[in-house]
Amino acid sequence: MRPTGQAGTRRHRRAARALATAALGFVPGVLLAGCSAGSSIFNGPPAQFVGAPVTYLDVLDPSTLPSSGQPNFPTVLLGDALPPWTTFYDASPTGPALSLPSTGLAQVAQVARLEAPTFVTVSYGMTAALDGVPSGQFAAALGQLLARLQSQRTSTVLVANLIPINVTPDAVGSGGAAALISAYNDAISTEASAHGAIVVNLHQALAAAVHVHGAGAVFAPSTGELTSLGMHLVDEAFLQAVRHRPINRAGTRAT
Repeated sequence: MRPTGQAGTRRHRRAARALATAALGFVPGVLLAGCSAGSSIFNGPPAQFVGAPVTYLDVLDPSTLPSSGQPNFPTVLLGDALPPWTTFYDASPTGPALSLPSTGLAQVAQVARLEAPTFVTVSYGMTAALDGVPSGQFAAALGQLLARLQSQRTSTVLVANLIPINVTPDAVGSGGAAALISAYNDAISTEASAHGAIVVNLHQALAAAVHVHGAGAVFAPSTGELTSLGMHLVDEAFLQAVRHRPINRAGTRAT
């Protein structure tokens, strides 16, 4: 389930969890429903001041978190971790840009330059990895995006690593793809560390759950999609990462 625009009140955001919402299309430089272009949310005081606006930019490659619906973690973050006036943008690349990190993440960097987000989540890379894009190309593109966000003093950037592939039906016998995903995860760790971002270790969280509960409890046996337990683990991993460097209810980063 994806947010549909400005977060609104806590009550409204909690109600949104219970409602199915359509996936948001990405339109560069355009504010989502519920907000108007030219809003003072981009012209007000910096986010480090109490009461300042918070803008949340989400970057999602659907293959990174395979599920029958939309991942719920952005709504969970809006409901439990971010202040009630947060404005949400979906900056997810689509189509060929999912297989071309240099294109897809460059598009995101351009949006970040224009919209100056306070809080960013990045779950990107599985499509490129499965298409055999070398990890060096992915690392370079991710590094450029994170450098852009760092230069803009974005308060919090969460970068999810890639989930285990060897437990999904499509990955049977795909040792090469699993090795490339491992290389991508190494790149995510390196680039996040270099640019002050936080790694959301989905790979470890889901692999540990598979070890305890079995693959079928985390990934649907017939499709490889994340089960409700798998999606809950994703939500919790993001929340734990936010708690590591939270933005408090006043919109400032905790120290």
